[in-house]
Amino acid sequence: MSIRACLLMWVGACCVGAAHAAQWNILEDRSELKFELEIAGAKAIGTFPDWDAAIDYDPAMPHKGTVSATIFVESATIDREDAQSTLTKQSWLDSDNHPTARFVAQGFELKDDNKFTLPGELTLRGQKMPVILAGELEINGARACAKATTVLARTDFGIGQESDPASIDVHIQLQITAERLNN
Repeated sequence: MSIRACLLMWVGACCVGAAHAAQWNILEDRSELKFELEIAGAKAIGTFPDWDAAIDYDPAMPHKGTVSATIFVESATIDREDAQSTLTKQSWLDSDNHPTARFVAQGFELKDDNKFTLPGELTLRGQKMPVILAGELEINGARACAKATTVLARTDFGIGQESDPASIDVHIQLQITAERLNN
């Protein structure tokens, strides 16, 4: 469940607390991790359906929240047939040598109107880079819904170095629905 892991990790980073923090379980059928990029001038949309995450978040102490997500890169799919065959190969995600990506974050920064940022680190293809998720979080009772985005430069992770140099940005979109496991 790589999408679930990324989403859970992002939601957890937004709402996880340290001591006595609530643990959250991601609802897979209501959560999604997508990416969008340009390939040869045309938009391509992909997903990571296999991921897992641990989120600890207490709305009273968002700065102590933590998220730890694992994305299984072999599960990546993309809506371009010409790109699907190379997506997990060595020049792109290199799933043989780097079967997982990892996002780890601590300390949600809450803003007005349910907005948040979550600074963390993404390790992909053996490269660790800082990443900031920005989004919106709503908690109603024991259920939380979060949407977050970020933009990565694929070349920072050594992805697609031989590809179109004009389109290096990868837009990440995360949507997570989770339920509190404890109080």
